[in-house]
Amino acid sequence: VLIRTKAVRIESGLSKIFWQIVLLASIVLVLSGVVVFLFVRSRLRPLKQLGTAAGRIAEGDFSVQVDEKAGDKELREVSSAFNTMTKKLQGVEESRREFVANVSHELRSPITSIRGFAEGMADGVIPPEDQPKYLRLVADESKRLSGLIDDLLALSRLERDDVQLNLTEFDINEMLRRAVIRRMNDLDRKKIEVGCEFEEDTCMVKADSDRIEQVVINLLDNAIKFKPEGGSIQLESVTKDKIAEITVRDSGAGVPPEDRDKVFDRFFTADRAHTAGKGTGLGLSISKRIMEMHGQSIRLLETESGAAFRFTLERALDE
Repeated sequence: VLIRTKAVRIESGLSKIFWQIVLLASIVLVLSGVVVFLFVRSRLRPLKQLGTAAGRIAEGDFSVQVDEKAGDKELREVSSAFNTMTKKLQGVEESRREFVANVSHELRSPITSIRGFAEGMADGVIPPEDQPKYLRLVADESKRLSGLIDDLLALSRLERDDVQLNLTEFDINEMLRRAVIRRMNDLDRKKIEVGCEFEEDTCMVKADSDRIEQVVINLLDNAIKFKPEGGSIQLESVTKDKIAEITVRDSGAGVPPEDRDKVFDRFFTADRAHTAGKGTGLGLSISKRIMEMHGQSIRLLETESGAAFRFTLERALDE
């Protein structure tokens, strides 16, 4: 069978089919491009949000949050971690602002007093016969200012990442006895009786003795400062397995329930009045940091009357 067809007819048909294929391929290519663009855009939107939020954080805005439900699993995890980071940064920033405000208040108070008394004596407003009394006030305010600066420097040093502990073995009971002797004048002046109740005559612990002595002095000073005349202070030590528990309790007014969770905050004082002779509110913050460095704890105990603080130490057991 022989079939003949003109070449022109075949070529014209092929040309028509070719242009149809080109048109269809173009339409498919455009549609594919639009779909890919929308898909990539939807995928990149969470990343763009993260970039914008990071820019706002760089400008100091830590309140920014991103959508944790957008994107795939990995992007959702990144967004969740980002929001957690911003919340922590916001808390750090609030703590920083509060710290600066408290430091400014604490520094301003004694400086204002010193300046006022000094100008009063220089201008003749304070009579010469009264000047010794006001000079004593200036000295007291200067001492208070010096104590605040020392506490701030101590807390700053303790919060450094490279701070090291000098671990030694010592008798914590003997340290408690020495602390009482060092504060005997203050105890006698306020007519406070001190009792020691030790489970064992010797209680050897492993810690940085200088740091722990600072904790003991801070707790004893608090018991003396915030306690009226009379009453008693009790020092206790007991052992439980590999831990020694040290308690300092007093018969004072105690800590109000609404203040119990704030006693270790910086610059917090139970009477909420930053007055001379009542401390700066840094002693317990320093003590807490020291115990954290030792991997131990310090806490305020639940008591029916007075206040009691207990901290733990690792016992030095014979191998």
